[in-house]
Amino acid sequence: MSFKNNKQSLKKKKSTERAKRKRRNDSIKIKRYKARASFWEKKYKEEKSKNKSEFGGKKIKHHSYCSAIITLALILHTETSMSLRDSETVLRIFIQQMHIDSKCPDHSTIDNWLKKAGMQAIEPFSPERPCVLICDESISFNGKKLFLVLAVPVSVSDQQRTLRFEDCHLVYLGAKKGWSADVIYKELQPLVQKLKIQYVLSDKGSNLLKATALLGLDHVSDITHEVSRTLKNLYNDTDDYKNFIKWVGELRKDLACGEYAHLAPPKVRHHCRFHQLGQYEKWFRKVGPELKNVAEESKGAALSLLQISDHTPFIKDLISLTPVIKEILSVGRTEGISHKTILKLTQKMEELEGDRPTIFREKITHYFHKTYKTIGEDIPFCCSAIIESVFGKYKSKMSSHPQKMCTNHLLTIPLFFVKENEIAELVSGFDTVKVAEIKDKEAVAKAMMSVQMAA
Repeated sequence: MSFKNNKQSLKKKKSTERAKRKRRNDSIKIKRYKARASFWEKKYKEEKSKNKSEFGGKKIKHHSYCSAIITLALILHTETSMSLRDSETVLRIFIQQMHIDSKCPDHSTIDNWLKKAGMQAIEPFSPERPCVLICDESISFNGKKLFLVLAVPVSVSDQQRTLRFEDCHLVYLGAKKGWSADVIYKELQPLVQKLKIQYVLSDKGSNLLKATALLGLDHVSDITHEVSRTLKNLYNDTDDYKNFIKWVGELRKDLACGEYAHLAPPKVRHHCRFHQLGQYEKWFRKVGPELKNVAEESKGAALSLLQISDHTPFIKDLISLTPVIKEILSVGRTEGISHKTILKLTQKMEELEGDRPTIFREKITHYFHKTYKTIGEDIPFCCSAIIESVFGKYKSKMSSHPQKMCTNHLLTIPLFFVKENEIAELVSGFDTVKVAEIKDKEAVAKAMMSVQMAA
């Protein structure tokens, strides 16, 4: 009996020792695994922090987002056709797919960033640089009109190309119910006194012409408007033009659906029809060879195509004028007006044939000589299409919110003139602009006033 008890006691003792040894070994393994897990967790956090700093950079003072997220949001809105909500969606997808440790900004936050960057982008133009002022007013938005003034350094003309946004410098921006000559004079007088302005470039609006005279500056009429105005005066009241436009409109409706839909003429808006008159010439060159394939036995709209011979006089003028107009606008936008360009375009216009094209040649030649004589020297810029592009771009951005177009959202316009690689510099200065400043109803006026005082 005692032997059996001793055996059981010994067995129990060995079992206890095994359990202790197992617990000891498990404890050692746990400590080892914990140390290893702690090492890799630390490594992971360091790598994550490193990746985050490499992509996002430092957080902007008083902001919850890194500089890269803010910069990307600004580029998405200014360099693409995206709306604020589209930019928000793209940023959210980008942050998720790239596993970036950051929350996604909403559209209102992006809107505040745009206004802050716009305020940062408004800088005084150097008064020592000779420049040309390009100015114009927009159509009415919510009872107000935008008035924009751009300063273009004369040195830009050495590049012999059309103007780009980055070539221009925003020197005035405002919105009022009306821009009379006296109002324009009052707003621009402090600016004009500080800058070296060679002349003012704009269309022939009576308020702009009078304001330029009050400011004591020379005025150059925009070549694009001059060409379209001359064409309008020559053709707008003629039967040839009226019958052609009527026929083209009816033809577009007839050919909207059917076998000959590809032969339909282009749609040109009424108020810019003479700006885009060349579209009809391009259409005729495309359609002319196709007419041979249109059988006279065809029923329906195809028969109306055969009436094109009834409009031969106008189409003949169109074919004669279009290449000459393209050359005039191309040379005017890239080289300006000088003895060299006047001679080149005069020789080109000698190709014009017909009564009205001949009158067109005389009118445009008179415009060149009169403008050159008024300024008394070479004119580096004679096309103000860049300012129309600004209005068009802003209008497309704000098309879903037209009632806000003349509010402090105007602060986003200065960003159009900032290069993509310069946006990061604007973001670094966000801490100097407060939200209260961009939400002020007079934010735009105050920003322009500070620029004029600093110039």
